Amino acid sequence: MLRPVVRASLAGESESGDMTLDATNRRGKRIRCRTRLTTAELAALPGVRDARRLPNDEIEIVAAAAEPVVRLLLSRDPDLSGLDVRGAGLEEAFLALTGSDHFPEKNEKEVAA
Repeated sequence: MLRPVVRASLAGESESGDMTLDATNRRGKRIRCRTRLTTAELAALPGVRDARRLPNDEIEIVAAAAEPVVRLLLSRDPDLSGLDVRGAGLEEAFLALTGSDHFPEKNEKEVAA
């Protein structure tokens, strides 16, 4: 419902307007930590949508709800450290609204400026 309105606005095809929506964060919560568990073990946990190892040796997990996943993490790895839980960021919200996997490429004039 919102995606076509945002796309039309970004493309300059519509005038501004107001819209009220009931929304749920479908991107979930982002959980970062250091753990001995493998990404395969983490991806298999209930509620986990994605798990990947970051270059700094942290793990990033995306889950529908953070609390049950954090409880499981702590029960399976008592030495878990550096725990940080956040909601989806602005970039994820933009990508969800526009349905885009990347930002548009800059044209040569923008790059040269």
